[in-house]
Amino acid sequence: SVNLSQSIDKETGKRDNSIYLSLSLPLGDNHSADSSYSRSGNDINQRLGINGSFGERHQWSYGINASRNNQGYRSYDANLAHNNSIGSYRASYSRDSLKNRSTSLGASGAVVAHKHGITLSQPVGESFAIIHAKDAAGAKVESGANVSLDYFGNAVVPYTSPYEIN
Repeated sequence: SVNLSQSIDKETGKRDNSIYLSLSLPLGDNHSADSSYSRSGNDINQRLGINGSFGERHQWSYGINASRNNQGYRSYDANLAHNNSIGSYRASYSRDSLKNRSTSLGASGAVVAHKHGITLSQPVGESFAIIHAKDAAGAKVESGANVSLDYFGNAVVPYTSPYEIN
């Protein structure tokens, strides 16, 4: 995509010409590369990123990005995330040319109590479904949410639609 704009400061009459270019390229089924370039006045910014997902049920996702500007500033970041039946996990790292560094780790999930016991789950949102299939431990639930039945035959499917057939 391409965006071109021009603004004029009413007080000074100074014009500011801006341009923004972006390009996204698929790199196979679940991976892509994207790049952007922007210029506003004398400021130039460039960014390049690669991201995607992998795993049998696309339970892993990643992103790697690099950016720079014409004043010599550079930044880099990477992240990795994993979703499974009992939670969502994320790790990220970033650094820049000013020697700033950041590392973060995160986990989120839910504990759902029901008549068949307690089940660990991904974050559930406002509505969710509880599945109990006594002799089907380990079976995958075809919900698109990367959910499998636990050892006791229980699973929680997050973010279902209320009052409808799911």
